[in-house]
Amino acid sequence: MVRTRAILHSMKRILRGAALLVLALVIQACGLGQSSSTTTLSRLPDQDFDLSDPELQILLGVPEPTIDWARRAGRVEFVGAGSPPPPADIDLLTSVVAEVPAALDKVAAPRWVIRANSSPANSATHPQAVAFAFGPDVYLLDGSFELSRGGSTRFDLARAYIHELAHIAQYRTLSDDYVLAALDGRLERVDPIAGSTLIDDFARDTGWLNQTSEKLIPTWVLSAGARTATAYGASNPGEDMAESLALVMLGLSELVPDDRVTWIERWLGETATELALGRPWAPAESSIVTSADELWDTDEVALISGGFDHVEPLYFELPAGGPTGREMADTITARLRERLMAGQLTQIDDPRVPRYGGRFLRQDGSFFWVELWDFPASEQGRGIPDQAILVYVAIW
Repeated sequence: MVRTRAILHSMKRILRGAALLVLALVIQACGLGQSSSTTTLSRLPDQDFDLSDPELQILLGVPEPTIDWARRAGRVEFVGAGSPPPPADIDLLTSVVAEVPAALDKVAAPRWVIRANSSPANSATHPQAVAFAFGPDVYLLDGSFELSRGGSTRFDLARAYIHELAHIAQYRTLSDDYVLAALDGRLERVDPIAGSTLIDDFARDTGWLNQTSEKLIPTWVLSAGARTATAYGASNPGEDMAESLALVMLGLSELVPDDRVTWIERWLGETATELALGRPWAPAESSIVTSADELWDTDEVALISGGFDHVEPLYFELPAGGPTGREMADTITARLRERLMAGQLTQIDDPRVPRYGGRFLRQDGSFFWVELWDFPASEQGRGIPDQAILVYVAIW
C-alpha cells in the first residue's frame, strides 16, 4: 500500500519535476561510416546487391567488431571486446529479444548485437547515444543498461533495441542505385535514411517531403498538418519510423499517429493488436512519467512476485478530460484481454483516492500488476495530480 498521506501530496511535484523522463530523448541512432572513394563494383543490369555479403558490407564502411567473447541471448549473438558482461545483462537482453514479434524479426534480424564502451571511430552517433545501428548490427553502449534507477528495465531496453532494429531494416533496403553511388565514391557517407527504399515508402504515406531534387542526399521536411510519434521523430523520416515502430511494438499504438500505425501494419502484415500481444496499453495523449515512490499495492506485488527476479514499474499520466474511474478500469481490462492477458481491474479500498488494481497473467507465465489512480475524483484537495495515473508493474 502507499506508505503515507505525504506521498499523495508530493505526487504532482514528482511527476512534473525533474523526475519526468521521456526515454526517446536518450535513444539515438546513426548512419554508417565513410564509404570507399576508390573501390568500384560492376554489376549486371538485372543484378541486385546482396547487403548481407560481408565483403560488400566492408566496402560500405561497416566495421568488423573485435570479438573476445560471444554469448547467446535468445535468437541473437551477443558479442564484444574485453570482459564479458554480467549474467544479469545477458538475461535482460534475452528477455528483450523474446519480446520482438516474428514479423519484425524477419525483416530486421541483426547479424550481431555488440556490447561496446564507445562508438566505432567511423560512426556518426549523437553524443548522448546509448544504442545505435551500424549496418546489420546493433551496438549497445554501457548506458543501454543504465536507463532507469537501478539499471534498465525490460521496457527501457526493448524500446532502445526495437528502435535500432528499424534502422537495420532501413539498411537492408538500400537501393541498388544508392549502393552503386557509394561504391563509386559519389557519397562521403552511407546513410540508410537517405538511401532506403523503405524510407521512401514510409515518407510518402506519412507526410514527409524531399525538398531537393538530389535523390542521393535528400532534405526531408514534414508537410503541414503531419504529426510525428515523438519530438525526436521529427528529426527525419528514419527516426520517425524508428520511434513509431518501437511504440507500436511495445503496445503503445494509441500514442502514435494513425497514418504511421497503418503503415507499420501494412509493412509487417499484422495489426497493431497482434504485434502487441502481452504488452501494456495506454489511451491516446498519455505521457510516460516516472515516480520516486512506489504507487502500487506493495503487499500484493510482494505476494505474486515470489520466484521472480524483476519488479519493474511503468507509469502513464492519462490525458485530462478523458474517462477515468470505473469506465477507464473496464477499458483497460478489455484492452489487455485483447492482448491475450488474463485478469481484471477491481476497486481497491482506499479512502484517500479512488483506485483500481489487478494482476494480469501473460502467456509466458510472467505478470503485470496494474493499477489506476483516479486522482481527479479524489477529495484530498490541493497538492495531488490533476490527471489519473496508470501503473504497470512488470513481474518476470
